[in-house]
Amino acid sequence: MGSHVIDLNIQLIKWGLTFAIFPFSSKGCGVPSIKYKNNFAREIRPGEFPWQVQLQFNWRYLCGGVILNRWWVLTTAHCVFMFSSELYPNLVIIAGTLQQDDVQIIYNVHKIILHKYFAYDLFGVKIPDHDIALVLVREPFIFNNLVSPICFPDDRHLDMDTVENCWVTGWQLRSVAQGPMPPIYHMVKQNVGHQTIATCEKFYPQNLRKDLICVTNWDKKQSLCMGGYGAPLECQDKRTKVWIIAGAASFCKQSCNYTALFTRYAHYLDWVETCTLLAGKPFLPVQMPPKPTLSCKKIRHSVNRNSRRKSTGKWERRCKWKKQRPHKVVFGSNLSNRQWEPRQVLPCLALVLLLFTTLS
Repeated sequence: MGSHVIDLNIQLIKWGLTFAIFPFSSKGCGVPSIKYKNNFAREIRPGEFPWQVQLQFNWRYLCGGVILNRWWVLTTAHCVFMFSSELYPNLVIIAGTLQQDDVQIIYNVHKIILHKYFAYDLFGVKIPDHDIALVLVREPFIFNNLVSPICFPDDRHLDMDTVENCWVTGWQLRSVAQGPMPPIYHMVKQNVGHQTIATCEKFYPQNLRKDLICVTNWDKKQSLCMGGYGAPLECQDKRTKVWIIAGAASFCKQSCNYTALFTRYAHYLDWVETCTLLAGKPFLPVQMPPKPTLSCKKIRHSVNRNSRRKSTGKWERRCKWKKQRPHKVVFGSNLSNRQWEPRQVLPCLALVLLLFTTLS
């Protein structure tokens, strides 16, 4: 009983220090605390990618991930597949820092969920299958200017042409280990673009699946392996300008070239929703605006004119015949036919009355 009280007091002190150091933020997902200004430097400014986290095992760097909401972190499965529940106390998540020697807010791991069809080649020759995992933290994340979630779109078939300004962020070795001190990593970023699967098969002569994204580094001087596995692929939606998570680094050649394969997270939206619901902490993706469609004018001109001239059946011919018939004339009503004015009908009525009186 006493140990639980001590742990609770420590957690309350941690939350109090967090609120005192970093002000509370409630801007929603995918909105960093600082405005993006075409900063193409590799160094990341505080608050530029506040959803980036670091997973550590025994206080040593393991891999990267992103925050989905107050309870869930999304990463690749081959980063955490070797950890059983007995090792969870040695696995922690670091959020809100750019360097390992900065002030760190530590969150303990409560549960790890792997995709049931995940398959990984220990020799690093085969591309991993269904390389995605969810990590549930024991205490909820405290959002502020340095810690906030990224948007997970509700589009299960995310088109990379609807996003822009894509970056890969990760942790790079800054200094090697010195004595008992572990090596220190700092967070960096790299501007990237995506390629089609057909183009990517030139670098990876395998049958690439649709749940992968082929990413190419625009700066040939830098390698995509700088962020390690689990490094997220973040892009801005062209319509809303919010940041969304597109994927995470899954496979790269041993030569560490400039083209790598990333897990397409949107392909696993149903899996994420189901797993979080069964775990008792449901996650709902952000509702994105509908994609723009063609205007009526463009659709009308795109129809084949010859097909419109063809007779489509008896029902269509009957409707066309009804439209050509003159409507009934109803005086004093808005339903009167404009082609028949009252002054044109009066002579006809007078002639009818004259014939009626003559016959009578």
